[in-house]
Amino acid sequence: MITLLLRTRLVIAGVLLAGCTNTIPVISTSIECPVKEEDLAAKCAEPATIATGATYQDMIRIAIADRNNLSECEKNRQFLQNSINECNVAIRKNNEKIDEFNKKYAGKP
Repeated sequence: MITLLLRTRLVIAGVLLAGCTNTIPVISTSIECPVKEEDLAAKCAEPATIATGATYQDMIRIAIADRNNLSECEKNRQFLQNSINECNVAIRKNNEKIDEFNKKYAGKP
């Protein structure tokens, strides 16, 4: 039988040796593009309705308002599209760096 002193020494040696064999963890690529929910849920203004009996001046006012709303909506759409594209490029570059790191250190103690 192993004596208590020998068991204690083996346990201490095991703990000390375990500290020398740290491995580098593989990094996952779980990054998301942070787009605000309100930006994604934003909708364009509905076209105005032309009431019966509207004058030509009323129709011109409505047409100008609709055109301004469409222009603003397109600016918001382009901003959102550009933001997502820039974010996706940044994520792709980050993931490439992570893949390089994982290839370099995979299986190394």
